[in-house]
Amino acid sequence: MSVSAGSLRIGELARRVGATPATLRAWERRYGLLRPARSPKGYRLYSGEDVSRAAEMQAQLARGLAPAEAAELVKATGKGDPVADLMASVGSDSLARLREALDRYDGVAADRLIDRCLMNLGLAGAIQGVLLPYLRELGVRWEKNEISVAQEHFASGAIRRRLLHVADGWERGDGRVALLACAPGEQHDIGLVCLGLSLHSYHGWRVKYLGADTPFPDIARAARFIRPDVVVASAVSPARFFTDLAAWRTLGAEFSTAIGGAGASSRLARRLGATFLSGDPVAAAGRIAALA
Repeated sequence: MSVSAGSLRIGELARRVGATPATLRAWERRYGLLRPARSPKGYRLYSGEDVSRAAEMQAQLARGLAPAEAAELVKATGKGDPVADLMASVGSDSLARLREALDRYDGVAADRLIDRCLMNLGLAGAIQGVLLPYLRELGVRWEKNEISVAQEHFASGAIRRRLLHVADGWERGDGRVALLACAPGEQHDIGLVCLGLSLHSYHGWRVKYLGADTPFPDIARAARFIRPDVVVASAVSPARFFTDLAAWRTLGAEFSTAIGGAGASSRLARRLGATFLSGDPVAAAGRIAALA
């Protein structure tokens, strides 16, 4: 996560740490948490230390601290780049250990490793630094026939199971409501689970999760019953959306909708009357919160 000093604009910082630009400006103004430089045109430019402080602030808020308390704790940790150090020392080691455990079908060891990542890196660090890189690597290995279908299914299932265990309670609270579903025919739902966890942990949203391969009529019926603040659908192929294109547009006229995953794009989102969620699930959660 380390970057050269003064190299990030506020939008990129927001995407990296899963906080809205307005929230970042508030942290800077109220608590002196961030210390951006200014470009010749007056734009805020953030350093690697700012990235680390903002990410650690998110982690402390997720643990239940009040913003003022969290900011004081983050500032008291001193200079340097602690989040980047953790990503280097814990993240890379955990990635290798997770690969080794799941290659030998050891779900118990994988559970312990994921829990360790969540404890040491926080939710955002575990998602961005370990779980998503592992899943990308897993997909590449499967495409190259370096692992079997059984290994891919076991590994994906182990990660999904652990994340859903962490998600217990994400429906509770009094925050806004997000209805999450994979598009019809879509089986890859781990990114959507990570999005739900980020929405709940960092932004206080309640999550109604429908899971993989949800028929469109069922998504629409659930939306009309629940009346969520946003409906989010994901897919790794744009074809998942095309069979119900007109119906998605109708739903988009009735509810705030968003699409994400490898199959989503800004062009497709415009056709559906939806918001395009770019970036990883942590950043996408920040985007949803900012729109709301």
